[in-house]
Amino acid sequence: MGFDGYYVKLGSRTVPNEFILADSYSAKLNKEEYAERDANRDLHRDVIAIKPSVKFTIRSLNSHEMDLLLDIIEAALLVSEEDKVNCTCWIPKERRYRTFDAYIPDTEYAVRWSDKKGNPKYQSMDIELISY
Repeated sequence: MGFDGYYVKLGSRTVPNEFILADSYSAKLNKEEYAERDANRDLHRDVIAIKPSVKFTIRSLNSHEMDLLLDIIEAALLVSEEDKVNCTCWIPKERRYRTFDAYIPDTEYAVRWSDKKGNPKYQSMDIELISY
């Protein structure tokens, strides 16, 4: 399967591409390995699992856009205390999507300023999805 027009889905909902800051999306495949030496002291490595992690920056959002993003995240939560979500992400190295359970490390939501009506405008923020 090739690129289908989006980078990140949380649950069944797509994070709008226009929310992702240009040049900020990256994906990495982390290899979980088991290594041991045999009787001749030769090292042998076996890959047990390949776990993706994805990072991107959300551009500055107005309050309506932030509500939409938070709705997408909250709807995708599998375990809210752990910020555990099911996600589907584009993995450039493999030229395909991977679906996996991930946790979202603590994310800082900072207000940049408020408009004349008092509605907040949020600063850009980094989001990371780390596979379990």
